[in-house]
Amino acid sequence: LNRFFDWRQDLLTNGILIGTCRSFNDALQSIISIYYENYLLLLFYHFEKYSFIDSFLFMSKNKNNHLLNKIWFDCLISTIKNIDLTIMNVDVIEMPLIFNLHLPCAIKEYEIIRLIRQIIIQRRNDNINEEDLMNLAIKQLRTKSIYDSNIDIIFNDNDLFRYYYNDQLLLAQDEAKIYQLSSLFIKCLLMTNQTRSINDRLRHLLIDYNELFEILRLFEISIKLIDENDFINEIFNQQLIILDESDMKIIKNESLFYKLVLTDEHFCLIPPKSEISNEHIFQCEGDPFIEISLMNLIELLVSPSIIDRIDNIEQLTTTYSLVAQGILGLTHYSVNNLEKLRSFISLIRCITTLIST
Repeated sequence: LNRFFDWRQDLLTNGILIGTCRSFNDALQSIISIYYENYLLLLFYHFEKYSFIDSFLFMSKNKNNHLLNKIWFDCLISTIKNIDLTIMNVDVIEMPLIFNLHLPCAIKEYEIIRLIRQIIIQRRNDNINEEDLMNLAIKQLRTKSIYDSNIDIIFNDNDLFRYYYNDQLLLAQDEAKIYQLSSLFIKCLLMTNQTRSINDRLRHLLIDYNELFEILRLFEISIKLIDENDFINEIFNQQLIILDESDMKIIKNESLFYKLVLTDEHFCLIPPKSEISNEHIFQCEGDPFIEISLMNLIELLVSPSIIDRIDNIEQLTTTYSLVAQGILGLTHYSVNNLEKLRSFISLIRCITTLIST
């Protein structure tokens, strides 16, 4: 920036000005143009790096959300103080290719989340139990968050937390390089179950992120055989049934997929072509909605509608094997119908062996 302290130096030392400008006025206009070009580029880079442009467009659609406005302006004031002036001396600038973020500084927040993960890995070696690790991670996030004191406002407001969580899921998807799944699919998987607390949701990002990435890869692998929109409409939107206290009717599952019924006390799992009973009380170490989604993924993969449309038997076998292997590696999800998929794998291998001979 020193070169802008005295514009007269450019008249004598800038080779481009000396070689292209034919008069003093031309040179002066060029100097002013260079000055504004550098500063506008600096501001544009800063706004894009901290997601101010995307978040402003989103904020303009939610003008009545005063808390959202407050967070946006607070982030602008806090980050502009530490703007990276060295960018003005760089010829090529790398820009993040993450779009449709709701809150400013979402990318910076995700960097903080990744740093917290490293702290948790170190503390896990000290034999600290999972609950204490999660409490530590949340404490670290509240302390280190780019949103400073506004992080408490975000955690206490359902709409703001939904925006926050949506942004972090987009960035997690980019980190895991899950490009075949839409953000809508991932939001349906992780945000449909409203019984999950904020800590439960953040656990996917802070503690169990590797398992989350593996689950997303399982669905991405399966997209080669199934249609994503069909899965959202026929499974995500229909597999969860919520009963209120006055609803005492017997629930029958006439579909080919599992249903998850939420009562006042617990979850119940209803197998295909069955009805609810006390024997179907569902215990799950992770998120019951994710568990049943994996179970229904298996039911869909082995359904006649999917098998009939497959022309390449090797692709079918490979997909089945990758899904089965991935599910076996999950820590918090047992997926009780996995044996059904493994039986199909064995059957297909027997058939292909007979055909080849």
